[in-house]
Amino acid sequence: MTRSPGSRGPSRRPGRSAARPAAARRPAAPGAAQRTRPPRQKRLTGRAAVLGLLLAALMLAYAYPVRTYLTQNAEMSRLQQQLADQQVRIERLNERYKKWDDPAYFTQQARERLQLVLPGDTAYRISGTPATGQPDADASGRGKSAGEGTWYGKLWSSTKAADKPRRK
Repeated sequence: MTRSPGSRGPSRRPGRSAARPAAARRPAAPGAAQRTRPPRQKRLTGRAAVLGLLLAALMLAYAYPVRTYLTQNAEMSRLQQQLADQQVRIERLNERYKKWDDPAYFTQQARERLQLVLPGDTAYRISGTPATGQPDADASGRGKSAGEGTWYGKLWSSTKAADKPRRK
């Protein structure tokens, strides 16, 4: 196999043509069986089985971290909502706190809640029937049924009821 000095391509062996492959040129051996049908293909090759096992292992390996991620994501959303609710609550409490700095509001609350009066003012307390026509809650048991009184009134009425014999 020698190359000629002017040739640039690979050297060719004499007798071999580039147009036909070597297997096409060889005659079949005498008595060799010729295949008439194509070979049967395997349903699952070894590579496909290994690839399937690898994918199943990866899915199992990633299942727990994904579950943890989703759980933590839901927890973060819940905590962010709680934080927003707490911030709204803090704002409302700050507004209420600022109201107490106002002397007029402070005086009004002292009069309403504690019935306090300023020096020189006269305090009046009205008892009895209010203008709506309903009995006053401070009235001493008038207009109340036996079950609505004070605890000792209930006890006394149950003692009286126990002393009376039942009629059949």
